[in-house]
Amino acid sequence: MYEDKPLLQMCLPNQTYLRVYAYPYQDEVRLTISLENEEFVLASENVRPLFCPFTGKRNCRDESDTKRLLEGISLKISKSKVFPACCILKGPVLSLHLGSSSTSWTFAFDPLTGLADTSYRL
Repeated sequence: MYEDKPLLQMCLPNQTYLRVYAYPYQDEVRLTISLENEEFVLASENVRPLFCPFTGKRNCRDESDTKRLLEGISLKISKSKVFPACCILKGPVLSLHLGSSSTSWTFAFDPLTGLADTSYRL
């Protein structure tokens, strides 16, 4: 978990990237889903999962961010340019989707329940 290195990344046209970062913030872990180029962040969403996906410890009490991850986070850079449900959480698996392309990361712990993923291997 490094603040400056993405956990997940998809390369888009024109040197633009869809990325997910995980970072510690005041005894919590936050995830940032962003659309960016080398110079600017074009759009981003910050979320706090219920449980830390790296330790399984309670991360926050508010379920709204985890609910948004389960439904799919959408990024909007203008009224006409929306990336719908481009980041989705299913159990311990966080996925980035864009068109027919996707990439995913499996956490050691389910961010919704805090339970260890039995298929996770170090």
